[in-house]
Parts: sequence; C-alpha cells; structure tokens
Amino acid sequence: MTVDEFCADLDARLAPLNAPGERQAVAAGALGEYFGVGDEEVAFFSFDRERSSLVFVWPRSLRTVGSIPLSAHNCLAVDTALGKGAVVDNAFASTRHLHIFEHFITRKEGRVPVQKVMSVVMAQGDELRGVVQVGRKGEARETVGPDFTADDLQALVRIAAVLGRHF
Repeated sequence: MTVDEFCADLDARLAPLNAPGERQAVAAGALGEYFGVGDEEVAFFSFDRERSSLVFVWPRSLRTVGSIPLSAHNCLAVDTALGKGAVVDNAFASTRHLHIFEHFITRKEGRVPVQKVMSVVMAQGDELRGVVQVGRKGEARETVGPDFTADDLQALVRIAAVLGRHF
C-alpha cells in the first residue's frame, strides 16, 4: 500500500468516529501495521493551549501520567512541537531525553527503552494539534528491527497531516 492509499484509508476510517479514544486506537493500530511496530510503540500527544503543554493521549497507559510543559528540556516531543518539524533518531536510547515515561507502561513486558523513534508534529493548517511518535522498543538497538529511513519519516509527515484533521 502506498502512503497516499494509506492516508486515504486512514482518513476514511477516522472520519466517522466521534470518540477521541476510538480514533486514537484505530490510528495507533493502523500506524503500527504500516510501520511494523506494536500499537504501544505509537504515541500521541495533544497540545493543551491553556497549559502550554503536551498531554499524553496514547498509549492509554500513559493518559494518567500527566503532561509535559513546553518548557521541558531534553524532550523530543516538546522539541518537535516547538520546531514544528520532523525528526528521526535511530540511536534514541543513547540520546539525552526524558526516560521516565518509558517506565509507565502498564504491561511489564512493555517496560523497555525506546531504541529508535520518529517524531512529527500534527497540525491543522498553522494550528498545532499535537505530536505523533512511532518507535521501536527493546533491550538493544540491534534487535528491535530496521532503522527508520528518510522515506519512513516523510510517510509519517504525510500521515500526520491526516491525523491533524482528526485529533
């Protein structure tokens, strides 16, 4: 399936859904299949304009963790939101970042570091809606699957444009 076909299918699947949790679950499952990761390796953050922060909305296990202020340091999601760009980091586990959130996964087997990640802003026009991240988790970088490529990142940018309309 091409990225254009995937985006059209995702848009059609999300359009009739009214419940945010349902949209997030459908989107996470679809992104997981597209990039060959589990749905808990997909993360969605919504932008809370009043609190000037990013709020975890997916995976569901992180919804109660709280939010990340846009003033946070060493946080890829914040850097993505502020830079309004796209980032791929295939050595993420060794990059300075906020590790704490990796340990709040409900299932014990999910409590492993993110080794590789792509991070892209979700927007509608010029309005920041949030951030989407797709990662590969595991004990070692060499065992979690292939590196994310520039093509993967460009596909996620296109997909994030669809998500921005629905999130």
